[in-house]
Amino acid sequence: MKKSVFYSLLGCLLYAMIIISCNSKPKEPEIAEMKLTQDSLKQTDKKVSDDIEKIQKSMKNLDDKFEIKN
Repeated sequence: MKKSVFYSLLGCLLYAMIIISCNSKPKEPEIAEMKLTQDSLKQTDKKVSDDIEKIQKSMKNLDDKFEIKN
C-alpha cells in the first residue's frame, strides 16, 4: 500500500510539473528584444536594397556617359 501511495504522489507531482511548465508564458523582455532585432534587420535590408538600386543607377549613368558611339 505504501508503494501505491508513493507512486500516486509521484505521478501527481509529475503531472503538476508538466501542467505548470506548459502554462508558463514566455518572458516579455525576450520577446521585445526579438521584435527590436527583427525591425532592425528589416530596416537594414531596406537600406541595403536602396543602396544597391542607387549603385545600379549610377553605374548605368556612367555606362551611358562613356559609351562609345559609332
